[in-house]
Amino acid sequence: MRVDPVEEEVFRDAIVGDLRVALVEHPDDPELVDLVGALREASPEFVERWGAARPARYRGMRKRVEHPEVGTVVLDGDVVQFPGSDVRLVVYSPVAGGRDAERLSRLTGAVDAPGE
Repeated sequence: MRVDPVEEEVFRDAIVGDLRVALVEHPDDPELVDLVGALREASPEFVERWGAARPARYRGMRKRVEHPEVGTVVLDGDVVQFPGSDVRLVVYSPVAGGRDAERLSRLTGAVDAPGE
């Protein structure tokens, strides 16, 4: 399986920007501070992105995934945030109106019941 390299770069920048927002909102969270410190120690790429990233909450994005069995599958990533919580969930779903839902169903083994 292969993800579009340009989309992957945009995603990596977005996630680092989101992490910067989290650190601004929770500067005294020791686990978060430790995570950022560990990433800075382990990854020159992270250090570069951290220095260039604009703090911005991740809102989701469209991804194109090349799968060897079904070809290109386009998915929309939407972020759901639970009220009163910092918990967020990223949900990927096939783009409406395309063949992506059918391709995804073939991968998961989902089949419609007779007559549907």
